[in-house]
Amino acid sequence: MKSTLPPRLSQYLLLESGKFSFYPATARRSRSLLAFQKKYDEKFRQLAEWRKTFAPRPQQEWDDDLVPSFVDQVYCRDLLRAVPEMVERTRKLAQLTLPEIEDQKSFAYLREAVDCYIRGLPQAAIALSRAAVEARLKVAASKQYGRKAVDEAGLSKIINDFAVRLRLLSRSGQQRVKKVKDAGDKVLHSDPAEADTAAFEVLEAARAVILELRGR
Repeated sequence: MKSTLPPRLSQYLLLESGKFSFYPATARRSRSLLAFQKKYDEKFRQLAEWRKTFAPRPQQEWDDDLVPSFVDQVYCRDLLRAVPEMVERTRKLAQLTLPEIEDQKSFAYLREAVDCYIRGLPQAAIALSRAAVEARLKVAASKQYGRKAVDEAGLSKIINDFAVRLRLLSRSGQQRVKKVKDAGDKVLHSDPAEADTAAFEVLEAARAVILELRGR
């Protein structure tokens, strides 16, 4: 009887990757092979964590010179496992269209914030959303108050004085920008642990604020 293919390509490729012990060497897919992969994938993650965060060096049974082909296959499997969630995060994003890109700096921040959100990096997504909103507000406020005055002001002053006084944003826009600022401050200065649940709402708020500021 012909086997049924998994519904998604990422699932199929992840299944196929299970055939390899150390690429390109193959082995019959079995519980022992999957256990072997899991064991050595975890060893790699411990070593990678040590390199990334200066954590205490893990005790390893194998050489810590990360073999490129081994690192490659571990990352491949991890990324394939992450694809379904990346798809769902992308589908959640609102369909917002900016008629023209007026400020490349804020757009660059916003685009990277979206990329971080999709890839499951909520703290980075929130911090970059805050940076995008701040950059766009500075451009709008500078047209009236001058670049020097705006650059010397913090984001709170830009929101409460310049943005409100100039009526750059509607009341709902002011609420959104404060939401973005507060979430960004929390990530950067106090409690990044809550970022995962807030990232989507903050990103959507930032996108809406930048959309509202078009032409200003």
